[in-house]
Amino acid sequence: MPQTLILVESPNKARKLQEYLGAGYRVRASMGHICDLPEKDYGVDLETFEERYELRHDKLVRELRPLVAQAERVLLASDPDREGEAIAWHLARELRLPLTAPQRIEFREITRGAVAKAVAAPRPIDLARVDAQRSRRVIDRIVGWDVSQELCWPAGARSAGRVQTPALHILCVREREILAFEAQVYWTVGVTYAEGFQAVVPGEAGRRDGGTAGGDAEEHGADTAEESSPAVPPSRRPARFATREEAEAIVEAARPHPHVVQDVARRRTPKRPEPPYTTSTMQQDASRKLRLSAKQAADLAQQLFEAGYITYHRTDSTRVADDAVAMAREHIGREHPAALPATPPAQRVKAGAQDAHEAIRPTRLAGDDAPPPAAARLYAMIKARFLASQSKPALIERTSVAIQAGPVPFAAEGAVLVEEGYLVYWRPWARQEDTLLPALAVGQTLGVETYAVEEKKTTPPPRYDTGALIKKLESSGIGRPSTFASIIETLLRREYVQEIAAGRGKKVLQPTAFGLQVDALLADAMPPLVSEEYTAAMEAELDRLEAGDGAGRRAFLESWYREFRAALAASLPRAAAYRAEHGLRASRRPSGGNAEETKIVCDRCGEANYRKIQRKKAKGSFLACPACRMTRNVRAAVKPGACPRCGSALIERKGKKKGSKPFFGCVRWGAEERACDYVEWAGGRDGGTAAGSPRGPDDSPASQPTPAVPPSRREETDKTCPKCGAAKLVVLHPGEGASGAAAAPFYACDDRGCRFTLPVGARRRREPCPQCGGIVLERRRRDGGAFWACARYPACKYSADLAKAFPPAAPGAAGP
Repeated sequence: MPQTLILVESPNKARKLQEYLGAGYRVRASMGHICDLPEKDYGVDLETFEERYELRHDKLVRELRPLVAQAERVLLASDPDREGEAIAWHLARELRLPLTAPQRIEFREITRGAVAKAVAAPRPIDLARVDAQRSRRVIDRIVGWDVSQELCWPAGARSAGRVQTPALHILCVREREILAFEAQVYWTVGVTYAEGFQAVVPGEAGRRDGGTAGGDAEEHGADTAEESSPAVPPSRRPARFATREEAEAIVEAARPHPHVVQDVARRRTPKRPEPPYTTSTMQQDASRKLRLSAKQAADLAQQLFEAGYITYHRTDSTRVADDAVAMAREHIGREHPAALPATPPAQRVKAGAQDAHEAIRPTRLAGDDAPPPAAARLYAMIKARFLASQSKPALIERTSVAIQAGPVPFAAEGAVLVEEGYLVYWRPWARQEDTLLPALAVGQTLGVETYAVEEKKTTPPPRYDTGALIKKLESSGIGRPSTFASIIETLLRREYVQEIAAGRGKKVLQPTAFGLQVDALLADAMPPLVSEEYTAAMEAELDRLEAGDGAGRRAFLESWYREFRAALAASLPRAAAYRAEHGLRASRRPSGGNAEETKIVCDRCGEANYRKIQRKKAKGSFLACPACRMTRNVRAAVKPGACPRCGSALIERKGKKKGSKPFFGCVRWGAEERACDYVEWAGGRDGGTAAGSPRGPDDSPASQPTPAVPPSRREETDKTCPKCGAAKLVVLHPGEGASGAAAAPFYACDDRGCRFTLPVGARRRREPCPQCGGIVLERRRRDGGAFWACARYPACKYSADLAKAFPPAAPGAAGP
């Protein structure tokens, strides 16, 4: 019997739709994007700007074609955004469905009513929306390919991108502000009263104003919660005194006098709830309150949407449908009638929002007690935010007290919650209010317990955490709700940025030295690419293309490409000059462009992680270092620090001919500096030449009349490895090399998987690593120069100049 066939992206979504629609429908998952641009080739015709797509799921398409032929009608139910429209377009083309037929359905919540309404009103595929997505994909490919090939690869960098590059620039600008920041010391004066509260000398009494320091979070718009209290007035902030003597003079001036209350001001202020979540605000709160990455929040929200618990989670709108408002009011009136306002709160429309979808909210408020376990906390927060947005404001009573002690003023401020209002739902995620002040009267004399003169320092601007960066990207017009998580993941995957601990379980984004170098190169060579305005203007053009405005997709791309190539051509001389000035050189890009990042550190240089490369004409893959060009098999055995000539690692290798015996060769064979050709074969024939040397009949390295090398002598120690913190260190005494000279002894971790080595006698710094608290050791560069480096490298990449760093330990404290 013919059925209606409905194609969706995921199995979870398919199961939910099948449950709602019943036997007359067949719902099948189609696995998202079935086509994309080729991974290894450009894939764009620069004359016509037509793409050459590759089919990624040909087996799935072969399975779907008979189902399409048997079905009475086919409906495409991908997500309601540009990506979803493009997925439907690709499906229609590959399954030979007419593009103008009414076959596209969309719903912003997976509920029985919303699904039934969508199935009853299919529409044709929106080709303007498809054109916008196709144009974005083409621009991203051209920018990523051309800029990477012409600017990044010659300098040893990995890649650039239309969106990732300005996002990286935002982080690098903040990092340079932090590096250039010079802390200023100041003192504050406070007093503790017997009545149970504290006061400070306010800002106008100090020689410096009482405003925030140059590095305070409020000034830099960093990690501040949306529901935070209003900023403290300047008159209530502590005065900043330039010297301790000035601060103590204030104390001495106040000490002989009674502390008399001059004024008590009380005011009640309503505190309005925030609107329901958009994609950006949800990811910000998921980062700050739940400690989730942007990708984790996006994935969990996708689970909740597909399971029917929330409305569509990629939105920039705070609008809520009328039936959802009625549902919330009925729920609040039943649970907490005191928090229900007389009329629904006015809906706030965010400037510049596309407003294509509702805000993120629960689809129902009854029977919602079993969301997917991994997403339960996120769902609880989304639900609380929605109910809070439809509740009364909270009522806060703020009290300000002015106190006079002779010529010296003091001030205190506190607050108390009078009516909970929306906080009945939002309190678990809200910041706490200030401490309540005791009942005070004008003219009252207070009992002084102690004075306090405190030394403080101004702080640098804070690094962005995930939530703060998303807020900055949104306000700058960089990216769209569906791209925020992928932007941050790309920066982390490329190792341009790392997440570091910032206390209290919080993590912040810090550009690596590599990321700062790439940003400086691109900012110097091609400034428009790193600017927020360039990317924001591009997003606006894509929005207009989606709306059907302008001259059309091809004319738009032709105009953009002319300007882009002109800017890129002008950047090439500047990039060459920058490379020459900073000594940057190209690193060999893995052939085929099919490199996969790994977390395995290069056995030779230790400066980069291997990339996993798929072999062209053979099965399997190999590892390649982008920095020193070292290659080895993925599963090759490694002997850390086992080379008796130079102390480097030995890697298992095998001859090219079938049946060749495996052997171990030094990782420094073929290196540009300090090359070593030591090898050893199975069966005890040691001391020959490395894999590139003349070979015997069996294609193994030919025997050489090199003197036999005695095995390394191993000496146990009671020292714990400073890198892994688990195994003990041993001292290896290599035997004589080919020249007859004995190599210097060195420490090595007893756990071969750790790979820690250190020459005996290397100095240890007194002060711990400022980033992770680990041990800081003296290391040597290839040119013989020395520097300080954290023993936990590469997990911690702290390093410092030897001359400018803290003084080393005493001579007797050398080594780990």
